[in-house]
Amino acid sequence: MDDIKRKKHITLSRRIAQGTGVFMGCLGILVPTMTHIVFPGLHCYACPLAVTICPAGIMQNLLKTGVPLFPLAFLGLYGLFLGRWWCGWICPFGLVNDIFSMLRTKQTVKHVLSFCAGIVFALITLLTFIFSGQKWLALIPFMFMLFAFLSLIVPALVPGIKRNISSGKLIGLLFLIFAGFFPVVLFSGGQSTGIFVIAGLFFILVLISGMIFYFRTKRAFILKFIILVLTIGLAFLAADTLFCKLCPSAALSAALPYLISNPAFIPGGMYWIKLGILVFTVFCLLVISRFFCRYLCPVGALLGLTNKISFLKIIRQKGCDSADKKVCKYACTKSCVMGIKNIPEQRVLTQTDCIKCGKCIEACPHHHLHFGVKVNEEDN
Repeated sequence: MDDIKRKKHITLSRRIAQGTGVFMGCLGILVPTMTHIVFPGLHCYACPLAVTICPAGIMQNLLKTGVPLFPLAFLGLYGLFLGRWWCGWICPFGLVNDIFSMLRTKQTVKHVLSFCAGIVFALITLLTFIFSGQKWLALIPFMFMLFAFLSLIVPALVPGIKRNISSGKLIGLLFLIFAGFFPVVLFSGGQSTGIFVIAGLFFILVLISGMIFYFRTKRAFILKFIILVLTIGLAFLAADTLFCKLCPSAALSAALPYLISNPAFIPGGMYWIKLGILVFTVFCLLVISRFFCRYLCPVGALLGLTNKISFLKIIRQKGCDSADKKVCKYACTKSCVMGIKNIPEQRVLTQTDCIKCGKCIEACPHHHLHFGVKVNEEDN
């Protein structure tokens, strides 16, 4: 009974905190003007109801004139006290990740995604060859798309071929199919040099990401650090908020509301790229829980670096022996929405991917894990 109460307590507390995070992101209902508070998560300040500043956006803006000490100071304080707890308990886009991740049903979703991938492949092929001015160039990404398309569709249609595909390989194939979206923008003509360069760079990043997921899924966590470096580097070199132009959180909280509230607005190429990234992210969330938080979020990458020094920790009171593992069957690892595999071997969870959501605490039948600020010497 105590175990059930503890689980309900953590889950209820987290849902209340996530609701508070959404409210903090929509304070424009009550506060008529923007504040100078940096939001402890990914939430676009172009959202009609936002009064706080997105750390990724302000960091890119300040890089135009110097070192972005202001947002780094806020993130440093957030991280020092709670580490990446903010991602699991406050971030509104983290809540979106949770909602879609709960809809996963393994093989059913994979077959649906295979069907959707076929439709997307057909649409991209049609659009590109209708609007492309240099059709022979568009054939290059279609080589990758065709490989991905056949890898997904053929196992689902041909008897005797293995139907199960790992989540990492499926994500890799979806990346490669999504890469075919960019020829529509790159070769449609009438694009500015800036949009052409941004779309081209992102096309390369998507291809590389797809190959990393397909061949080296366990190493894919480094993508968020690559995106962090690219966000900072390109903002400094181009003096522009390039990440914001591609951010799926901005698409959901700012781009879509703007389109709905302004019927006369005619979306351009970058708008459709951003919307495409949002749809692609949702697809991936149906395959891997917290996909964006695990692999793509630069704010999560920064906060994750503070997990080793933050006051709040998830601590193991007692080591798990073979008998314990036989009883629980690695319940803590199976419950982790971020895919951390070595929880039973860790005395303190300090991995950069740990969002301190408390799922492992809930799942442990031996009550070995708990939130704390100090590691006692007798805990072993």
